[in-house]
Amino acid sequence: MGVEFLFGGRRARAQCVKEIHHNVPQILELSGIGDPEVLRKAGVEVKLELPGVGANVQEHLYSGVSYEVVRSVVDGHEVHTFDALMNPDEAQKHFALHSSGKGSLNLNTIGLTFVPLDTICADSRTVQRTLTETIRAGIAAGTFPAGLRKQYELQLEHLAQKVPSLEIVLGPGLIAPSGVPDPNKKHVSLCFGLNAPFSRGTIHIASNDPLAQPVIDPHVFEQPYDLRSMVELVKFNRRLAKTEPLKSIFAEKEVYPGPQVETDEQIAEWLKGAVGTTFHTVGTCSMLPLEDGGVVDHRLKVHKTTNIRVVDASIIPLHIGSHTQAMVYALGEQAADIIKGVI
Repeated sequence: MGVEFLFGGRRARAQCVKEIHHNVPQILELSGIGDPEVLRKAGVEVKLELPGVGANVQEHLYSGVSYEVVRSVVDGHEVHTFDALMNPDEAQKHFALHSSGKGSLNLNTIGLTFVPLDTICADSRTVQRTLTETIRAGIAAGTFPAGLRKQYELQLEHLAQKVPSLEIVLGPGLIAPSGVPDPNKKHVSLCFGLNAPFSRGTIHIASNDPLAQPVIDPHVFEQPYDLRSMVELVKFNRRLAKTEPLKSIFAEKEVYPGPQVETDEQIAEWLKGAVGTTFHTVGTCSMLPLEDGGVVDHRLKVHKTTNIRVVDASIIPLHIGSHTQAMVYALGEQAADIIKGVI
């Protein structure tokens, strides 16, 4: 077995004597492994039927609200933000300061927390009850495939236990996608993320051309609960900005999205065009039993194969409530021991 790839613009082929590591569902589908309907539409011969390939996509969605900083010194420290780096001339000054541990290139997040919905939303019980009723009705009607049904059962359990599913991050800089900030102004953004979405997307090939990009449909906000959670995060962060000590540090008027986005309906519409990816995509090659739509088994091997493993975030079947870096490191360490025969 081997894999074809481009290196320096030239096509090459690598043969493998033992095992192959695939890192994207696109490669599996181009190789004829996946949902037969998807493969046939793309003009790929079906070699192995695995409907779970490219399904179950989950992503941590994020956005934020931004405020101008009106104080140049806070608690005895000069205020620096990433805004300066958007100006080429200012950026050069901060590059020069970096080696001395000063300037904006030495910044990190100002603060971070993970919270459950009931921490930020007074009406969380009603919101969660509506979600639970919707999911239970779908389960009773057989709307969801077996693997997703089990995931939803776990997610509802986590909600009942008040497991943190939302993230709030104070970032030193303007988040608005409106170009280069005014070099004479500094901003802080109250960013927020949804870490346990109920919506599920897909990533599939659309042709048998290996150079063509796959079609990504994240199905963002397909489950209304996800959108409602993000709306509540916007409202909470705005309340936070009006609370000391932030109140006296920020200008009264919000820079982004601004006062024209005020009602729940306006916030929801704004979010539909303002959320972004955190590059924490998981689920497209889920580690689940075959009958639950799984792609790999507990030893990372693709079901029904003997020498194909997947070792990356795509095998995570249910998104974690934190960032993915440590998890992926752990997967790599575990995979190394499996391949070496240590475990």
